[in-house]
Amino acid sequence: MILDITKIFLKIKRSSDGIFYTSSNQSISYPTEGNELCMQVEDSSFWFNHRNNIIAETIKKFNKEKVFLDIGGGNGFVSKRLQDDGFKVILIEPGKVGAQNSYERGIQNVICSTLEESGLKKESIYSIGLFDVIEHMENDRQFLNKVNGHLKDGGYLYITVPSYKFLWSEEDDEAGHYKRYTLSSLNKLLKDFGFKSVYSTYIFSLL
Repeated sequence: MILDITKIFLKIKRSSDGIFYTSSNQSISYPTEGNELCMQVEDSSFWFNHRNNIIAETIKKFNKEKVFLDIGGGNGFVSKRLQDDGFKVILIEPGKVGAQNSYERGIQNVICSTLEESGLKKESIYSIGLFDVIEHMENDRQFLNKVNGHLKDGGYLYITVPSYKFLWSEEDDEAGHYKRYTLSSLNKLLKDFGFKSVYSTYIFSLL
């Protein structure tokens, strides 16, 4: 079955290059060269592959529907793994370079937009991923509240974030991060907006 994403994203239009666009010009806290730099290392990187394995296995364990929304999906490294595993993935990426890389990587449904500008219907998605995304949000609380409004009743939100403030470095500044998290601080943040944590872990603790 072909997924018609224009039925749930009301402000997008497919361009001749195969990517869906909106009229969004909203600024994002991410370096313009970030996607190209990541694209050069993702396939061979232990960090990216280990994170992908954990994300994929966790989603398989909890997911009940095959449609998965990857918000801020970058170059589509996570989305490609999920798509290969049989999920109908929709990737939203506000950066044009990342969106183009994702489409060239083989992601079938790529939207170049912010979540806010995409026109996504309320309570329309069962599974949403925010993989190293919310640390780029100056107001993470407001953003999570918006994301919650797009989830179906009983839906799942999957998140990865950088951990521990004491590990802050120049790389965080260069990447456009606003903060780092701990399990307790992230779980508390999610609880404030009606989420219930069913599984959380540090995935690089030995490093």
